[in-house]
Amino acid sequence: MNVFSSINQNDEDRVLVTVSSTTSIDAVLAANGARSPSSAGSAKDFTAGAIVIKDRPFSEAEFTYLTLMLRYFESDRAYDGFGPSPWRTATRGVSTLTTALPGFEEAAPALGDAIAAPLANGWTLIGATEDQAVQCAGVHHRGRGPDLHLGATAAQEFRAFNPALPPQLNTLDRFLDGDGVWIFSQGGGNWTQRPFTETRSVRLAQGFNLVMWSGDSGTPVAEAIAGLGDAFEALFTWDTDAQTFRAHNAAVPAAFNTAASLARGEGVWIRVNRAASWEQPAP
Repeated sequence: MNVFSSINQNDEDRVLVTVSSTTSIDAVLAANGARSPSSAGSAKDFTAGAIVIKDRPFSEAEFTYLTLMLRYFESDRAYDGFGPSPWRTATRGVSTLTTALPGFEEAAPALGDAIAAPLANGWTLIGATEDQAVQCAGVHHRGRGPDLHLGATAAQEFRAFNPALPPQLNTLDRFLDGDGVWIFSQGGGNWTQRPFTETRSVRLAQGFNLVMWSGDSGTPVAEAIAGLGDAFEALFTWDTDAQTFRAHNAAVPAAFNTAASLARGEGVWIRVNRAASWEQPAP
């Protein structure tokens, strides 16, 4: 389409006159030739890097934001109509994009053998131990499929996956290793984990974070969060049998705290007043 614009102006108003004409694809091909390379022979899978330059070191919150932003573009989540669309959506599913932050790559975590962690007949708060699509997460269940809920720390909001809903209504499409996950299952079942076998440094954004504890079972909460210092505000675990929270709050006397210890592989809500790194020991 060719568009021509002219402006006529007098003392009182301005008039924009636009004239357009339509050009056929055959005319475009006649003028410019066939596409090269052809659609069939063109690349379908791409890797994009990002270089972000600042005059000071990145904070943990900034690193988290940039990572989530780039991973959004490479995701296959449904586009909600706001802002740019993910690469797969923009290319109508015919192309994939892998993103990376040069200089920030981390080695893949060392994982142990797979185990089947039991799910409650109700809510379970547990950890995801591999970077994988939700549909490949190894959820084994009886009856109706489980609802999966993941807390997104940067956005401070829930994302969810429900197999009973149309795919475009699900906002959770992928787990990252170390994510904490809410699972609701009406029929019980198992959640597949391959537990971490080495120390981990877990990035926490200011506010609430839903993450996994990968240290030893029975580790006292006070010992586990000692390295966070005064950045720590509160921690919440989930009592699967009672279907209720247990809490450890820095602002209340120790006698009132009901979360005494952490279990390896469980999901943990933790709130900090600034970005921080939670160092978790090897089990």
